[in-house]
Amino acid sequence: MHQICRFLVIILLALALKGMVKSQIVLDDAFGDSGTVRVFNCEQSMTAMAVQPDGKIVLVGTVYSSGGRFAVVRLNANGSIDSSFGTNGIVLQRIPAGNGSDDEAHAVLIQPDGKIVVAGSTYVSMSDGVRFAIARFDSSGALDLGFGTNGITTAHINGAGNDGAFCLGLQGSGKIIVGGQCNPSSDFMHYYYAVMRLHPNGTQDATFGTGGTNWTLTSSPAGALTVQPNDKLVLAGNGGLVRYNADGSLDSTFGSSGTVAGSYFSVATQSGKILAGSAWVFGVTRFDSTGRIDSTFGRNGVAAGPAFGGVNNDRSRAIAVGSNGKIAIAGASFDSSGNSQFAVERFTPSGSLDSAFGIYGSARIAVRGGSGKDDG
Repeated sequence: MHQICRFLVIILLALALKGMVKSQIVLDDAFGDSGTVRVFNCEQSMTAMAVQPDGKIVLVGTVYSSGGRFAVVRLNANGSIDSSFGTNGIVLQRIPAGNGSDDEAHAVLIQPDGKIVVAGSTYVSMSDGVRFAIARFDSSGALDLGFGTNGITTAHINGAGNDGAFCLGLQGSGKIIVGGQCNPSSDFMHYYYAVMRLHPNGTQDATFGTGGTNWTLTSSPAGALTVQPNDKLVLAGNGGLVRYNADGSLDSTFGSSGTVAGSYFSVATQSGKILAGSAWVFGVTRFDSTGRIDSTFGRNGVAAGPAFGGVNNDRSRAIAVGSNGKIAIAGASFDSSGNSQFAVERFTPSGSLDSAFGIYGSARIAVRGGSGKDDG
């Protein structure tokens, strides 16, 4: 899953868009370099971000030089590197349980106490395979030694195999939910959505699922999750949606025996209903609490604008729901030549394009100096 020569450029949503009028999109010149921030170069990637209550931005990803390492970067609210974090704003962390050749970070969560949870994977050996890897850092970027074993937890989901964490959530009790994939050696032909729960101190919660974990056959990883107000968990990916009860058991009241078919890159909760970002169309589908499409939303349950690039493979990779209930989706817009731009749309709570945002609810942004392969 190496993403060689990929830049993470932060320009979307409220972080950098300021003068949104129908005739033009104006980036916030006070943020980073004229509205954009680039972090790292070739052989490095950043794959997730979270915003602290003070407006500082935490980015996580992987540095592949000299073997893969977790990378955590913090920016000030104006897009400059926060030199008070780690070493000159950057933390590079190896996972001791691994063999030092392939640690990858994919998700980040800011806890209410300001601590930073990062999840990904670590390769251990041919016989053991790849494990979930979760590290927690304090607000200064130092490992939180009270978490797991010296700040780090690693685990398999269903025995040795190819496991990896791609998303994080927090239940009301403060317990940490980790989602991703399980590809056990005992069934290496199949991939499963996988979920694990940790106590706040980083140890596995044996009361969750089966010994702290659960998994569902989907033939793909789970790349996103949301924790609903009742602490039920919804995982999303190319295998559709899967919902688990708060205790980790599969929720048979949801969809068909706990699952809803489809392909989704992102998922969020809106007043108890479920928003899922489409994998190959720039739009969002809303489901009710039982997993049925909510036909009162958008057009027959789907809110979407036109395909930006003239081809039908735009994708929405992230969803944010504002305090006013408005829905923003961000991702990539592709043209027929395969070139792409950052894309963002905003919808009203009922699923109509918000004409007060961008050009009739939509915005497309090409990164200055980029290769034409921008992806949100």
